[in-house]
Amino acid sequence: MICDLPPPEGALALPPHLNAAAAEDLRAALVLALDGERPPALDAAATLSIGQAGLQLLLAAQAEQPALRVHGASEGLAGQISALLALIRPTASERARP
Repeated sequence: MICDLPPPEGALALPPHLNAAAAEDLRAALVLALDGERPPALDAAATLSIGQAGLQLLLAAQAEQPALRVHGASEGLAGQISALLALIRPTASERARP
């Protein structure tokens, strides 16, 4: 999900603070991007924080389109996203449980 490369042209820019209100505004644009021919790219260069609603939106988008990439995230923000994803995603052994 996190990508060190610069965002491609046409990447969807994330707001500075991806809180509940911003996530609601972003949702429609993200749905349209997910319906496109190419996997969507998100530009997080200006993003300083991601709240619970923003994280849920990103997780839902990645579940819909596993090739989704977030470009330009600061090291701290990328670490936060990766750590939260690790807490939420089940491990292989958890998925194997009946």
